[in-house]
Amino acid sequence: MSWSSYIDNLIASGHVEKAAIHGHDGNVWATSPDFTCSQAEVATLNGAVSNPETLRTTGIHLNGKKYMFIKADDNVLIGKQGNTGCSVAKCKQCIVIAVYNDKMQPGACNTATTKIADYLISSNY
Repeated sequence: MSWSSYIDNLIASGHVEKAAIHGHDGNVWATSPDFTCSQAEVATLNGAVSNPETLRTTGIHLNGKKYMFIKADDNVLIGKQGNTGCSVAKCKQCIVIAVYNDKMQPGACNTATTKIADYLISSNY
């Protein structure tokens, strides 16, 4: 399966509007159209998974938008901006990033994101 297929599967779930997979170094492995996360944004998220308290003051920045940091569970970060939000899951070699819109459920987005991340972790990614 290509990296783009993972993005397509997330969006096809109906619970994710846009998504990306980046290596820990910030390089893009796959991304939705019109969804660009900078290497600096990815680097911040990569470090924040092990120390999420840093996000309490800075928030989660993705694609030039700022999401209020809500919580961290294991290797997952959750953010919110109005009726939209994000779910970020860190794997062994990459980070799965997903955002949802105001017609989608936050929990469903998080479930879809962690499901892909769990699969990638089990495949040593």
